[in-house]
Amino acid sequence: MENVMAAACFAQNFLLAAHDAGVGAYWASLGALPHNRATLGVPEDYDVIGIFGIGYPEEVPAPKARAPLASKITYLT
Repeated sequence: MENVMAAACFAQNFLLAAHDAGVGAYWASLGALPHNRATLGVPEDYDVIGIFGIGYPEEVPAPKARAPLASKITYLT
């Protein structure tokens, strides 16, 4: 489990670094499915945590408006 957590930490930091560099990237778990493992030629003794799609976007959309944090909080009394 420790290796999976390390891989997840790497993936998060990699995606943040890609974004900072202006590179579009996403993380998908396609390699975990048996059919996709065969298509990609993944050996049986390998664990696939995820696959990265990486490229330069043609356009970067403006961020969507976000609701204020206070509207998301519910206090239970």
